[in-house]
Amino acid sequence: MVGQRKIRLKSKKQFQSRKIKRLAIKYFNKIAGKDGKNAEQMNKDLRMFKAARSFLKPSKNGVFTFFILHSLFFCSAFLSFPANKFCAIMITLKEGEKAPAFTGVDQNGKKVSLADYKGKKLVLYFYPEDDTPTCTIQACNLRDNYGLLKRNGFEIIGVSPDDAKKHKKFEAKFDLPFTLIADTSHAILEKYGVWDHKQMFGHKYMGVLRTTFVMDEKGIIRKIFLRPKNKAHAEEIVAAF
Repeated sequence: MVGQRKIRLKSKKQFQSRKIKRLAIKYFNKIAGKDGKNAEQMNKDLRMFKAARSFLKPSKNGVFTFFILHSLFFCSAFLSFPANKFCAIMITLKEGEKAPAFTGVDQNGKKVSLADYKGKKLVLYFYPEDDTPTCTIQACNLRDNYGLLKRNGFEIIGVSPDDAKKHKKFEAKFDLPFTLIADTSHAILEKYGVWDHKQMFGHKYMGVLRTTFVMDEKGIIRKIFLRPKNKAHAEEIVAAF
């Protein structure tokens, strides 16, 4: 009886292991694409996945373990590789140039333009998506240091591809005191060169390059932060001036 039980348990674990492997292959096939152009990268990722899998026991249905490994895999990848492995910075604007004019709609449905901030220093920061971990850390840092920025004469505008409704929820949830422009058409993002090709694990897609432009009272770009320090962004802006 004991021997039969061990065989059954072993078979169950093998089944769960195979199920996890099938899910992993399906997932990485989706990233690599049906044409197999990224097969080599996919195989490398799968080897890493299998190595990580050996540290965890399969759960009852095998799926939970897969998602734990999925999270660990992406976290480790972001910590292990430099940011330029995942996206190509194609911003052509330079410090000292005049900031491109823009008009957009904020979280309250009100029109906002660069001309509204004539005679004021402006922090224009672009971010990928509302209520995501890194974007929230950055927004909350600007919120917590809003008084410091105002004392130094800065106004703040955040821009992302989210719509006004989502911006409003983001503002309310984290009590954000500044303007958020909904650039669903990517018009402003493209003007500033921050809507571009990005790459992650062989998968190419269009997205926002997290970037901050700081303009003076005359609308001249004085500082560009290509990789903002999200936990200390306000402090680095003030320090730069």
